[in-house]
Amino acid sequence: MVDVHEEAQMRRKGRPPFKYGKKAHVRLFKNKTFDYHHRMNAIQRVAEVGIKKVYGWIKQKDRIQEMAIETRTSRLKCARSRGTGTTLPPTEEEQLVRRVLSMRKDDIPVTYHMLRVMALETAIDLGLTEDEFKAGWHRVRGFKRRHGLSLRAKTRTGQDSSQDSTDTLADFSERVLMCAMANDVDVIYNADQTAINYEYLPSKNLNLTKD
Repeated sequence: MVDVHEEAQMRRKGRPPFKYGKKAHVRLFKNKTFDYHHRMNAIQRVAEVGIKKVYGWIKQKDRIQEMAIETRTSRLKCARSRGTGTTLPPTEEEQLVRRVLSMRKDDIPVTYHMLRVMALETAIDLGLTEDEFKAGWHRVRGFKRRHGLSLRAKTRTGQDSSQDSTDTLADFSERVLMCAMANDVDVIYNADQTAINYEYLPSKNLNLTKD
């Protein structure tokens, strides 16, 4: 006599395995968990910038991603349309250009900081504050591009020989002697010659791009 209970257990083999077709992959790391420090850093970051600014970033998510993809705008922290910034009037900018060219004509080196200071002085005369007009690097770059100027460093292609140095020393000694004779100088004191031998000039100054 066959046991009915044993026969029922033999029939319960479950669902037979499917040997053909695509098998399901193991879903590892489906639910990514964040640790305590990561959550605290995110909360602290939001507290620093403000929740209002975070909502603004979320609202402009597509625009931010579009600019982040482009290499030219990927490092920008802010973006605005062309022509929305504060700039100097054309007449004041032309006066600033004439001032720069006159200083170059007198062999006075014009540096980046000098150009910024002159632009800030012009803006103050017009009634603009430092918050309204900062004269940043983008403004200086646009000024150079509009008027064909560039910051370049002077390079020496050669070196004076010993004979040239001797001739220069002889000319200087003769000039000092002539000045002493013309002014009836009896005693000449030997001062520090550092200012004669070295020129403390800036490494880069403003020049015309085509020069």
